[in-house]
Amino acid sequence: MDPEECDFMAEDEPITVIPNFSTEQPQEFFFGLAGPFEAGMPIDVPLFVAFYLRRRHKAKIVAPKWLTIEELKKFIQEERGMPGLTKLPKHFFEISRVLISKAAHDITEHDQMMPLVRDIWDMRISKMRKLTAAFLGQATENQLMVDNITEIETCLARRFLDEATYNIDKFTELFFAFAPKNTQQ
Repeated sequence: MDPEECDFMAEDEPITVIPNFSTEQPQEFFFGLAGPFEAGMPIDVPLFVAFYLRRRHKAKIVAPKWLTIEELKKFIQEERGMPGLTKLPKHFFEISRVLISKAAHDITEHDQMMPLVRDIWDMRISKMRKLTAAFLGQATENQLMVDNITEIETCLARRFLDEATYNIDKFTELFFAFAPKNTQQ
């Protein structure tokens, strides 16, 4: 899976919208049914439907509870306080990025959020680099277990780790192929 696929998968996550229209019956969308909608009443729809409605000026997107300045600062404090990765909401980075960049008018304080999301990203990438360096620097384990890694982080790290472990395996094979054999019987 690549980062674009992670973005695509995040579009299925439910998000709250406040429609400015009402329908008595659920509405047919290209993925299936959603609704019924009542003007002014929050309803959860997949993220891509939220953007579809927003582009047509039919709804306002409501940021998830975790996408506030206060909550982002809490994530930063938790990330600083733990040696490993902290648990983040599903598709945290993908949803944050798309909402802050494409639904800025619907999100208060959006201009202050992106630097906080970047801080969280930078801290997590730094931790992942340290974990990766420690993993690649040892020779006893052939698996790396990382708790609370997000899908996008996995996508970005996978290619590098696959190539690095492949090269280490090849180097190890060559080393033992040409190492002097023990001649004692």
